[in-house]
Order: sequence, then C-alpha cells, then structure tokens
Amino acid sequence: MARTAAQICTLALQIAKAPGFTSQGGSFLNIILSDLAQTYDFDVIRKTYTFNFDTSVAAALANGAQPFPLPADYLRARVQEIFYIIQGVKYVMINVELFELDRMVQTAGLNSYPIYFATDMSPTSDGDPPLLYVWPPPAGAYPVTVRYQRQPADITTPESS
Repeated sequence: MARTAAQICTLALQIAKAPGFTSQGGSFLNIILSDLAQTYDFDVIRKTYTFNFDTSVAAALANGAQPFPLPADYLRARVQEIFYIIQGVKYVMINVELFELDRMVQTAGLNSYPIYFATDMSPTSDGDPPLLYVWPPPAGAYPVTVRYQRQPADITTPESS
C-alpha cells in the first residue's frame, strides 16, 4: 500500500515518540529521499533529455572541449546512456573525469565524432545547470540523447501532503 508523505512523517514521529516535531520530520523525509536518489539508480526517477550538438559554441576548456547545458535536475548518467546518432548509427560516448578531459590534446581545426564526455556539476552551486563537455569537438549538429538520473524536487510540505 502506497503511503503519503504525511503518513510516513506521522508514522516516523510515532516510532521516535516525538509527535510534535512535524516540520523536522518533513525535513528529514526530504533529506532521506535526496540521499536515496543520489545513491541508487531508480528507474522511476530516470528521464531523457535530447539536444543537438552546436558547432558554433565557443570552446570553454583549454583543450577545445565545448560546454552543453544539461537539465537543472541532472544528477548522473548511467553507463552507455549518453549517445548521438548519425544516419541511423548510434555512437555511445565514454564517460571520463573532467581532469582527464583537460589533458586531451586540441589543435586548431580538430573536430570529429565526439568520443568522450565529462560532466561539470560545479555550476549548480550558483543555481546554473550542470554542463556536459565532449571531446573532440563535434563536426556537425548531431542529435544527442542523454538518459539520466534526476534529483527529485523536495516535497514542499511533507508533513501535511
């Protein structure tokens, strides 16, 4: 039987023998839900985002890797879940750390089919969306599919929802 957030909070507060702490119970429910989303890959919170590579974007990293904004609720992508398709052929990109992408060589005029990608989550601390960097820079405006785990929004009033 599915329970509402308010029912979960009430039960938890009864177990803790702290029935008057409803707002704290709601806050802890949001913390637990966030922790679960960050730890486990639940299919129910998985989303798909699509965009096209934009070859007019100016390079942002020293190696020429270009930034592409991801959805604000992006948390992480599963293995082989970021890919692009050219004339029916699926090209799966390989996830690397951002510092590894920084070391990749870029010379003038180098662009091709992207092989590697890295995500930069640091803009989220300023309220901006995370960024996806690919290398080598794309040679065309290919359609990209990103299947990702999202960070669910907090329940605004879990103690009464």
